[in-house]
Amino acid sequence: MFLRCKKKALEVVWRAMKIRMSEISKEGKEFIFDRKSGELNEVLADLTKNDYRIEITIRELDAYYEITGEVKADVPQVCSKCGYDILKPIRRKVNDLLIEKLFQPRGSQYSKSGNVSESVSTSEDKAQDVAFYENDTFELGEYLHELFSLEIPRYPDCAVSECSNLKEAQAQIEKINRHSEGFNEKSGHPAFKSLKNLKLN
Repeated sequence: MFLRCKKKALEVVWRAMKIRMSEISKEGKEFIFDRKSGELNEVLADLTKNDYRIEITIRELDAYYEITGEVKADVPQVCSKCGYDILKPIRRKVNDLLIEKLFQPRGSQYSKSGNVSESVSTSEDKAQDVAFYENDTFELGEYLHELFSLEIPRYPDCAVSECSNLKEAQAQIEKINRHSEGFNEKSGHPAFKSLKNLKLN
């Protein structure tokens, strides 16, 4: 029983992909993940089971850390126009700051819930998002999962001027509408025909 619980705990840590920040130098450390290497397959399982590739570098700066790179994946979605299954490509450049999460007064700039906060301007007037690490640990798996999730559109479509399946979908809708018109208010649904002459006291 102990061995089984210990194994389960290790699996949870593995999925979380914890990075120890004290081991990151100013030269930086590069991380490369894909479907074949498998380190993030469980983390991204609810988003895609297709190929993905993540290339990021974390480096130490003067007062904080920086994470840069690119994430690529094809995420299965349903077109909001035609209803057909599609693969939505995600291509996102990463250029965020990593700041130690300390106690922040309510209403302060960094007192936001979640893994990523609002954009801030650095000394170079370059807007960057902020992610947090705590107790010398950065939850890389959680960060990447959130990164992918934010890139998925609320109303995905086939991303073409005229959806190839839209005409067929509209034809099916018109067919259903015509069929529904057969059960108009005058004739009623056949199942209620026996109630037509029912008299109420």
